[in-house]
Amino acid sequence: MARVPTNGVAKSLLDSLTEALVVLDSTLQVLEWNAPMEHLTGVGRAQAIGRSAETVLPLFRDPALAASVRRAAAGETPDAIELLHTAPGDDRALGLVARCVPWRDDAG
Repeated sequence: MARVPTNGVAKSLLDSLTEALVVLDSTLQVLEWNAPMEHLTGVGRAQAIGRSAETVLPLFRDPALAASVRRAAAGETPDAIELLHTAPGDDRALGLVARCVPWRDDAG
């Protein structure tokens, strides 16, 4: 399985994205959680990394998202899906577009 780069440049790049990003391993453990993901969920990187995605964020229990994550873990690139998310401390539901893609190393 491909590893997430751990150097400062890679972390800076992930945090500079405007999109919330989470990287999971094949067992759905969180490998990376960027700053926009912290802002969206209210869950800090240190609280998320190394834990089960479903434990960190119940949104990962959504059947449509779970199916998309499983397909990406199997090497597929499923279509983006739309989900509703309620931000911490806010009763408003936010519309999200989730895209799940496999993390590949140089060998593919």
